[in-house]
Amino acid sequence: MKNEIDISRYKEIFENIRQEILKSQYKAMQAVNTEMIYMYWNIGKIILDNTEWGNKFIDNLSIDLKREFPDIQGFSSRNLRNMRNFYKEYPDMEILQTLSAKLQH
Repeated sequence: MKNEIDISRYKEIFENIRQEILKSQYKAMQAVNTEMIYMYWNIGKIILDNTEWGNKFIDNLSIDLKREFPDIQGFSSRNLRNMRNFYKEYPDMEILQTLSAKLQH
């Protein structure tokens, strides 16, 4: 009968689809991580470019970012300082591109 399901063939097809989903999820996660590195680097640059405002700048920025983006974690004063330090450590965009490329592999 033509409409009968070949169980072993079905399992093979299912596994192929499952692997495609997992591969796509992994690639999406890599892309998100890469974009977050660029975001952290850019935020760090902006903060460093405005150091004349002093430490209260970072504290106030943290409060305002948490208020503006309540569903996103990672904008504590400590993390913002880490972003600034990340940019200070890697101010060259080429190094940043190398770091993000390593995430892709």
